[in-house]
Amino acid sequence: MADQREKETTPSAFTPGEWEALRTNFGEKTAWAVRAGLSRYGKRWGLHGLRFIPYYSVNVLFAGRSVEYGDVVLKLGRPCREMFTECRALREYNGRRFCRLYESEPEHGALLLERLQPGTPLRAVEAPQERWKIFCRVYTGLHILAADNTRYPTYSEWVEKAAHTMRRLAVFPALSLAMERAQALCRQLWERYPDRLLLHGDLHHDNILHCADGRYRVIDPKGVIGPTLFDLPRFLRNEPYAAFPHPEEHLWAAVDFLAGRTGYPPADVARSFYVDTVMGLCWSVEDGAPAGEYPAMEETVHLAASLLAMYEIQDS
Repeated sequence: MADQREKETTPSAFTPGEWEALRTNFGEKTAWAVRAGLSRYGKRWGLHGLRFIPYYSVNVLFAGRSVEYGDVVLKLGRPCREMFTECRALREYNGRRFCRLYESEPEHGALLLERLQPGTPLRAVEAPQERWKIFCRVYTGLHILAADNTRYPTYSEWVEKAAHTMRRLAVFPALSLAMERAQALCRQLWERYPDRLLLHGDLHHDNILHCADGRYRVIDPKGVIGPTLFDLPRFLRNEPYAAFPHPEEHLWAAVDFLAGRTGYPPADVARSFYVDTVMGLCWSVEDGAPAGEYPAMEETVHLAASLLAMYEIQDS
């Protein structure tokens, strides 16, 4: 009987197992809000054949077809500032190396996006140097001037806010100290590089997708203002360095490669990696990461600090 009730309440966009997984990962309230959104936007934007994409992150994603636009992705989530800045960034890029934004109601947590086909993520490229080459081709010339910088946060504001939060939480002293160092390094880099362009803000392997025409295009921008240097470390953080016997050597090689292709000093690429790594860990603590994860976080900070020390020795 329970299985029958589940079958009857499962929207057609899900298999029964997927619907239950959504409810488990996002909670009942979000699941039923998503169900209502499927009905609302399916009708409003002329969508059909919607199928859940089993990717459990911040938002809930569906692939489908639009009468007007063809292959699309429907993104449903909680209205937040990031959804507004994503919309603005996609409108400003207007399909230039990015997916297109077709329709949006960010105030209700709904975006209709171009679906990139086949959409194979850069992560699928196994050879490290080939991955790095592709990333650098995507990165080079990517960034533009925003129409109005005040409509976006700055990368510096992200860092300052994370540092303030860690001082207030006072639950992880070692990470708080690391964040103070990251804050100081960010201030140095912010002064050293005066360019203030529209950054992706989360430019990593799973947000760079291979398309049928052979090009790689970009999805899911955060929309943040800063020097283009700060769109490098998120890629480095997502490199599979932990799979190597000596992770620091893999990262060192990646930093040298990216520095050589982008023109930034390797030491500054390493500094940006330290800043972004520590900030990301602070966000995890702020989101409620259990204390049992703190030792692994300290190891990550130590790795970033070791990488930084290598280049500081070279600079001295």
